[in-house]
Amino acid sequence: MPKNEGESANQRKSRIRNDLQIVPIILSIFAITACIILFFRQYQMQNRLYDLEAQMAILTLEHNEEMQRGSRLVDVEEDGIVDSWKTFYEDREARLAEIEAERLAAMFDPMKAAHKVYLTFDDGPSEYTEQILDILDQYNVKATFFVIGREDEESLRLYKEIVDRGHTLGMHSYSHKYADIYKNKDAFIKDFEKIYTLLATATGTTPMYYRFPGGSSNTVSKIDMHVYTDYLTSRGITYFDWNVSSGDAISNGVPVEELIIGSTSDIQTRHTSVILFHDTTTKSTTVEALPIIIETILAMEDTAILPITSDTELVQHIQ
Repeated sequence: MPKNEGESANQRKSRIRNDLQIVPIILSIFAITACIILFFRQYQMQNRLYDLEAQMAILTLEHNEEMQRGSRLVDVEEDGIVDSWKTFYEDREARLAEIEAERLAAMFDPMKAAHKVYLTFDDGPSEYTEQILDILDQYNVKATFFVIGREDEESLRLYKEIVDRGHTLGMHSYSHKYADIYKNKDAFIKDFEKIYTLLATATGTTPMYYRFPGGSSNTVSKIDMHVYTDYLTSRGITYFDWNVSSGDAISNGVPVEELIIGSTSDIQTRHTSVILFHDTTTKSTTVEALPIIIETILAMEDTAILPITSDTELVQHIQ
């Protein structure tokens, strides 16, 4: 074979070998590219799946909320949660918790509670009234305020604020001066008319409840207290005493711990507990103790805190 032909054959063989070596590389590149494309498509499909799951979850929540507010509960178990959806699922869990709380609240009827508790505050309004109202709002509970007569601008505002925030506003006499109020029936009526007119004018509502200074069993009045209770009845007014004393009437600055114990220790032995508190400038520890007292009561089984209404069981020291 001529030399030139031999060299050409060798070159062809070399090119073939080179081509054969390149083919696997090209095939590998194609395979890798195909894998990348498939991985990217899978990633897109996975994201789309999460989008659909999110939309389904939202639609489920909206549908259940419309169907029945008192018994809705959405399944809280979800699979395949990724970091990109962390915020969505946190918000969803919060909403589910809210729905569950509403469901439980609907199941518990405060009016049917085995133990009903009425927080009552005498002698206001004072510098602490607004703070007491804020605390009650914080725990979403309503109370009853038996107030005395004050005609300054701030007191007039507070009378209306009590009513506007959904609490019961009751009368505790105008002057709170025992000697004057219980002097005779005419004196009592005069004082009653003043506080009745003041509250009606300040709030635009008719006061329906009364608490005698010192209670209906006070020993100050020299006249039979039935004279006064009969008068209130003739005016369509219901009077309330108390059967639980917080202890803040004893002195000023009663320790918080004593107020808590005095207010809560016997609640579950009664169907109805009307607790006596005082709303005056000297009762700062009453305000300090109030949040713990409320939390303690709300934690009790089958127990509700309510404002005094026409449905409230009467608590009266004299009949």
